[in-house]
Amino acid sequence: MVLTRRVVCNTSTDNNQATILAKFQDLPYRLGKQDHECQYCGALRWGEERTKIKSKHQEETYSNCCQQGSVTLPWGEFEGPTVPDSLLKLYTGSDKDAKEFQQNITHYNNALSFTSLGVKVDQSVAGQKGINTFRVSGQLAHRIGSALPAAKKVPSYAQIYVVGDGGEGEVDVRLGHFKNKKLSKVVMLELQTILNDINPYAEFLKSSASILESQPSLRLMLKTLPPGKRELKTYNKPRPEDVAAIVESSETLDEKPRHIILHRKNNKLKHITDLSTGYLPLRYPLMLPFGSQQWDDNYVSPTAKQNNKSKPESTAVEIFRN
Repeated sequence: MVLTRRVVCNTSTDNNQATILAKFQDLPYRLGKQDHECQYCGALRWGEERTKIKSKHQEETYSNCCQQGSVTLPWGEFEGPTVPDSLLKLYTGSDKDAKEFQQNITHYNNALSFTSLGVKVDQSVAGQKGINTFRVSGQLAHRIGSALPAAKKVPSYAQIYVVGDGGEGEVDVRLGHFKNKKLSKVVMLELQTILNDINPYAEFLKSSASILESQPSLRLMLKTLPPGKRELKTYNKPRPEDVAAIVESSETLDEKPRHIILHRKNNKLKHITDLSTGYLPLRYPLMLPFGSQQWDDNYVSPTAKQNNKSKPESTAVEIFRN
């Protein structure tokens, strides 16, 4: 097949998936390997994504990952490994347990997540073969329930950390929510042990169980990082007291939406704002096992001054794109 260059879009209104696919129905498009590295942040890119090429040394420049070095993620300067060795082996290994984990990583993350995903999935594009397509219809939200399960209710998500025994009994509760998935009890126990050992949310919830049971007037607050200067350690490896607290039900709190208040017992689910720095680590503990905090609108890029940015705050788009 002879490949020729053509104009993809004549107008901005043509720049949409339906129009482009209709125009190039029989023409395969190949980007090649994703092996071009951004010289600033090290992100792997496709060559066609480059912003420009410096002719002298044929150096490629990319701007839509880190804005040519103007955006630095707090967890981009992590002290030590970003995941423990035992978890890394499951991510990269080739033995039986590692392969089973890699094939079912989404289910394992859901079983160990502190929050649930409130979303209507468009099944029309999911397909049965090839790469799975996850397309959302409507709004996506992260939700969390009460600290303790209601009477005669099976604990789920964060509640499992509070009431679980930390061992095989807790694993059985998690697996009970995924009976049709046939997940490995050995792998689940290993993952659960890892998080109970290093995750600040897991540690705090475990320690709060006896207090909540003995003092009904108490409730939990999952905190967001305060505004102002923050050390990288606070972002990357926060302590339990950095991310959570036990408060009196009668205590007047600063009810900003970025703080998450967990009442002792009820059947209500609460939506979590994406302005909370715990938005991602609560939902994706296997990606951020140390509870590393995410972007909020108080985050200031450490490279802002040296890059002469007029606005030092980094936007959510810049952070997630990086």
